[in-house]
Amino acid sequence: MKIDLRDILIIVPVSVLLMFGIIMVTSSSIYIADDLTSNPFHFAQRQVIFIAVGFLAMIFFLVIPSELLYKADWIFMLVSILLLALLFVPDVGTSVNGSIRWIRL
Repeated sequence: MKIDLRDILIIVPVSVLLMFGIIMVTSSSIYIADDLTSNPFHFAQRQVIFIAVGFLAMIFFLVIPSELLYKADWIFMLVSILLLALLFVPDVGTSVNGSIRWIRL
């Protein structure tokens, strides 16, 4: 795999933003995490785990041929619509201020 200038113009800013994000999460939550969990780097460790999961998902979708994704796009749309419709089933989603969500926040 040959790395082109266009690739570098994407990789460098994304890497800088990821490092900046980890630094910001660490510096803003170090005392709160220490009080809550007695581990000052609790939220920073979780951020790194989420970045790693996102990186693995990116690698997975880079390996899959894009023609397969183009042919299966209607399946993804159908699954998305079904998941949205599933929110109207009682006790599946969480209702907060009249808005139904998957994530309890």
